[in-house]
Amino acid sequence: FRFINRSPLEKANPEAERSAPKQPIVVYIEKSVPFAFRPAVRRGVLEWNRAFEDIGILDAIEVRFQPEDADWDAEDVRYSTIRWSTDGAFGALGPSRGDPRTGQIFDTDILVNSETQRGCQLDWRLANQGSNPSGSGSTLGLPALALPGGASSSRELAWRRSIRFIAIFS
Repeated sequence: FRFINRSPLEKANPEAERSAPKQPIVVYIEKSVPFAFRPAVRRGVLEWNRAFEDIGILDAIEVRFQPEDADWDAEDVRYSTIRWSTDGAFGALGPSRGDPRTGQIFDTDILVNSETQRGCQLDWRLANQGSNPSGSGSTLGLPALALPGGASSSRELAWRRSIRFIAIFS
């Protein structure tokens, strides 16, 4: 017996070719995520809106920041969160909890380890600079990489790439 967990996305205007959802998926960037990474994490999550646009739902995902004085915990089932961890080196986890009767996702709690970001930065440096001090060429035999989608730094690109792999909301 198998079932599929999903977010209950419905168009607010079912007659329209493209419509906002009745209720968007709301993801909170938890206060443990370093301030320097929050804008890139936000943009990475919002990249998922393009997939929902393909099925006619505009702005399916909203990203909010957990207030510093929030009285709720990131593990609260009422909130989907992206959290930061410095414990060990495990990459990232993206568990969700759902109703086994309907498959409706209650929350998604993405936990990103600080080493994930460092690894992505190292990959970027190796691919673009290698051992050449001038930064041209590559020890991997790859051409220098361009920043896709207007990413403004290697740190932002690394986060956008990481979030795409781990943030599975539907």
